[in-house]
Amino acid sequence: MTHRSFQKISEKNGREVRGILVKNGCKEGEGSL
Repeated sequence: MTHRSFQKISEKNGREVRGILVKNGCKEGEGSL
């Protein structure tokens, strides 16, 4: 796996995790991601 594709995957995962946190109302948790 190239570094670039790994970066893309982690970006996507980060966005999904952030979306879940926001849905759960844990906006202050965003900074630690």
